Amino acid sequence: MVDVFISYPRVERAKVEPIKEKLEALGLKTFFDIHGIDGGDTFPDVIDHALKSAKAVLGVWSPRAFQSKWCMIECRVGATRGVLVPVALERFSELDMKSDFMTTNYLDLTDFDGRENHEGWQRTLRSLSRHVGRALGGAAPGAPQRQTPTPPAHPRPVPTPPAPPKNVPLSDSAFPKLVRIPPGRFLMGSPGSSGTESPQHEVRINYAFELGKYPVTFAEWDAALAAGAAVEKPSDEGWGRDRRPVINVSWKDAHAYIEFLNDKRGVSGRPDAYRLPSEAEWEYSCRAGTTTDYSTGAAINEKQARFSSTSTAPVGSFPANAFGLHDMHGNVWEWCEDAWNANYKGAPTDGSAWLTGDASSRVLRGGSWDNYPEDLRSALRVRVNPTIRDDYYGFRLARTV
Repeated sequence: MVDVFISYPRVERAKVEPIKEKLEALGLKTFFDIHGIDGGDTFPDVIDHALKSAKAVLGVWSPRAFQSKWCMIECRVGATRGVLVPVALERFSELDMKSDFMTTNYLDLTDFDGRENHEGWQRTLRSLSRHVGRALGGAAPGAPQRQTPTPPAHPRPVPTPPAPPKNVPLSDSAFPKLVRIPPGRFLMGSPGSSGTESPQHEVRINYAFELGKYPVTFAEWDAALAAGAAVEKPSDEGWGRDRRPVINVSWKDAHAYIEFLNDKRGVSGRPDAYRLPSEAEWEYSCRAGTTTDYSTGAAINEKQARFSSTSTAPVGSFPANAFGLHDMHGNVWEWCEDAWNANYKGAPTDGSAWLTGDASSRVLRGGSWDNYPEDLRSALRVRVNPTIRDDYYGFRLARTV
């Protein structure tokens, strides 16, 4: 099986080949061109099989890649499968991009010169590692190199540390704080848009619900883990835990955490159980009565949200919106309950989650610490496979009251 299918315009082969060689030096099997196809095999069949079975699709984006019919087909297959990792080897503008990729985050390799500690290269390896199922080489950017100590001449046995306690009680502080959101109506989506944010339509939410004051934090996640939750301990990327939003959690991880909290509260299966918000509830709460691109108005700045940065910020570091919610713009992308639909034609108008559509992709909202301001808009939405974990992805709780 191919580990990484590399999609690139053939005229850029010389620029992309060093990337291929570095991946193969890490023990990855790549599909790079047609020269390895056996005699008698047909190009479309071999390429199609490699593309649909590869563990990851590395899309090398450039103005010429966006003009290539075949590159765009390959990247769309990778995106549909939830295994696309886009990288940029040269600058391009939104005018170059295809509309269905304009909200897809890509990694910056425009100044990559082969250095292992290059930030964009390290992030590329981290993204690929999640798909190929093993860690790839290189220390994280800026991380200290681990030194191997020389063992003493007569080493003494090291006692085995006790296992962390399990099934300990959860204090009230271990449950995320929620804010009551009043009933109301709003226009969901963007005016004049012909893409994933269209058609703009009125949604009436005729019920009160609660939404997390902040994204779920590492402190809250780790408390559930210590109390016996069947969840993994996600990496904090060296940025710190405690009040920072939990990251490296998938949609399915979020559901496992929610199931544990509901069991602890004894509310599993009840209407007031914890859950993920619907897309409509999320956008209504984010806007908090506004109709502009952001709840902060027509623009947003670095004193109002975490973006264009190198890490997350502790929750509550920026002002709340009119509903009392923090970090609805930036810090981490937030999972919603909905299945993916390419536009709002036929979408529910009552605030409920849209569960029909492409359930192999789920919706994320809000933008992250790494995104540009335009990616933080209240109406912007992206799709991701529900099993994918990344250092951009977090979530907050909702509950009907």
